[in-house]
Amino acid sequence: MINYNSAAEVARVLRSRGIVPKKRWGQNFLVSAGVREKLIKLIGPGKEDVVWEIGAGLGALTSMLTGKVRKLFIFEIDPGLIDFLKEAFGSVNRLYITEGDFLKRWQEVREKEGVPDTICGNLPYSSGSAIIVSLIKKNCIPDKMVFTLQREMARRLIAEPGSKSYSSFSLICQFVYKVKHHGDVRSGSFYPVPDVFSSIIEMVPHNRFTQLKEREIFFSLVDDLFASRRKTIRNNIFSGKVARNYGINTLKKALSQSPLNLERRGESLSVDEVVVLAQRIGEVNSGG
Repeated sequence: MINYNSAAEVARVLRSRGIVPKKRWGQNFLVSAGVREKLIKLIGPGKEDVVWEIGAGLGALTSMLTGKVRKLFIFEIDPGLIDFLKEAFGSVNRLYITEGDFLKRWQEVREKEGVPDTICGNLPYSSGSAIIVSLIKKNCIPDKMVFTLQREMARRLIAEPGSKSYSSFSLICQFVYKVKHHGDVRSGSFYPVPDVFSSIIEMVPHNRFTQLKEREIFFSLVDDLFASRRKTIRNNIFSGKVARNYGINTLKKALSQSPLNLERRGESLSVDEVVVLAQRIGEVNSGG
């Protein structure tokens, strides 16, 4: 078994197998025992849990999850790492390796196995936000998600309305999850050393998502409100998806009954304000 806490050992194993870490896949391998232990504590694996791990790499986190959960599904895109994982973990009971891009493969696993209890992993910056949004919009909401990701993305996840980091991504994630920031991870905790800091994020769903039946309206509203950050709510919303899908008259009536100042900008709105507007549009569209 590899000494996952040694950058030199990880580098040796990668070289011996002709694997060159690729930036486009966010391949920075965790080499910190302390960070791994913190992640496992946050994940809190249970004997009856089904866990998905995104980007298993050489198995630094995988090795700490095996034997602690009912089923462990690991996703890996790199062919060289897939071969290594098969050799290292192929004989482990109730561990399943899914090859390829997580964004293209996860729905197959969900269809066969259902929604997992926990999703974890080290998310690449290039596709991390797309992964989280894909899971949310396709209603794959586990009891918990625990990730290491670039600090800039973590700031977007926890950003408040009106702040520079607040975006449609912030609003969508906060609509579904209570997001907790559990500290930053220094660059030296990874091999190769990345150019940026990372953060540890925990995401636990609250009831707002399951209780709102106008979810599709909500998601369309978010897209409209952030279509152009420099435009007002009025200018964005009347030329967007909601107007096209539900009609200008429905939108006008809903807005006339809303306390929102249409001269505000979308990035100033809280999750609750967008939820209320989605509900009102839904009510008007249903004849209310």
